[in-house]
Amino acid sequence: MRLKALREQRVKENIAVQALTDKLTADGYKATTEEEENHSRSVDVVIDLDAKIEKLQTATELQTRGEQSQDPKLLADLKGIPVDNVVRQLGRQERFEETRNLGIEGWFIKRGGGKPEDRHTEAAEKVGIDLDRGEFRITLAPHGLQSPELREARATQSQFQGEYGGFLRPDILVTALDNALLAFGGVRQVASIIRTPTANPLNYPSSNDTGNTGEQLNWDQDTSEQRVSYGLTSLNAYPFSSMAIPTPIDLIRDAAINMVADLFAKIGERIARITNTRFTTGPGDGTCYGIVPTSALGVTAAASTAFTSDELLDLIYSVDADYENMGAKFMFHRNQLKLIRKLKDGEGRYLFQADPTGGSPPTIHGKQFQLNFDMVSTTTSTDKVALFGAFQKFLIRDVGSIEIVQLDQIERLKGNVVFCGFSSHGSNLIDAGTNPVKHLIMA
Repeated sequence: MRLKALREQRVKENIAVQALTDKLTADGYKATTEEEENHSRSVDVVIDLDAKIEKLQTATELQTRGEQSQDPKLLADLKGIPVDNVVRQLGRQERFEETRNLGIEGWFIKRGGGKPEDRHTEAAEKVGIDLDRGEFRITLAPHGLQSPELREARATQSQFQGEYGGFLRPDILVTALDNALLAFGGVRQVASIIRTPTANPLNYPSSNDTGNTGEQLNWDQDTSEQRVSYGLTSLNAYPFSSMAIPTPIDLIRDAAINMVADLFAKIGERIARITNTRFTTGPGDGTCYGIVPTSALGVTAAASTAFTSDELLDLIYSVDADYENMGAKFMFHRNQLKLIRKLKDGEGRYLFQADPTGGSPPTIHGKQFQLNFDMVSTTTSTDKVALFGAFQKFLIRDVGSIEIVQLDQIERLKGNVVFCGFSSHGSNLIDAGTNPVKHLIMA
């Protein structure tokens, strides 16, 4: 379904949900079980539509914001070089992509037990792919893709030196992997991403200067000294895998390059799911530091089974105003959103406010939110049900290459070749003592 149709459907469903909610929450009205179930189903429909609209908007923006632009004038403006140079680069780029794809296709054909054609062998030699090796390495773009609200999408173009000289090239396969990581990672959509060439231990600098100000001077007066408090945050990387992916040999032979793009997407989705779990709840002992454990206490709910509108408002004001002004937002599970949609403020207005046209993100107390399916879905004692803060202070580290490996397993006897993707990632909250992210915990 196209974006316009989804938005139109969402407007209709949202009107129906608001009418039903008004009915069920009216003073003195006692809702039946059937009405409560109908309301829950209606809310689920709107939430699903919101998720679909957001994903489609993200995909559309990523496609149109320049990652794979073929507009010579746009690229010339971006890079500050003559248009004629860009035209020549694009021609070399197209020839390289054809050569690279042939080389990758040859590698998969060879790993599937087939015989690559001479054109595959020649192409592989030109781009440095060894058809006899059981693995090859794909270098990721220097910067991971992030949501448009956090940062302008960065072009995944890099320099390639080879037979065709130096030129710009967008890597389609790497972009497919990046998009999968972004679409299936709730934390990744709002965090800051850095990529390092190796997985060596890394300490990331942090500083706390919130208590310091400048000074006014008299003429000819020497300035005073006020040092900045610096610290280091551990940002180590840990290995992850997509797990083994058996692939039919016939599929490799018949549609090798199409299968490659699908394989990269599957690898990205699997790694995104496991890393989002670690980015959310990781304890930091031999794994990533998660955003929930590293967040600070903001508000403790008065009850152990329900939170209130005022407690969400208190959570906002528990975060320093400097962080709030950095575009701070909420994060919680989809089930918590269902509860929040029923809450009203002191004036009887719903906390959840949505643009009827779907043109801008919905808000709660005027703040945007990010769904994260790895946060708690329940409201029981000591559950950390919601986060609020400057999530760009949460750092995700990607080691800048993905290794694709053919595994020697008995699956070959069943007509399958087994491939697996390996990558390394880490995460931690950059907090110099000012607590940029805080949580609401049940009593």
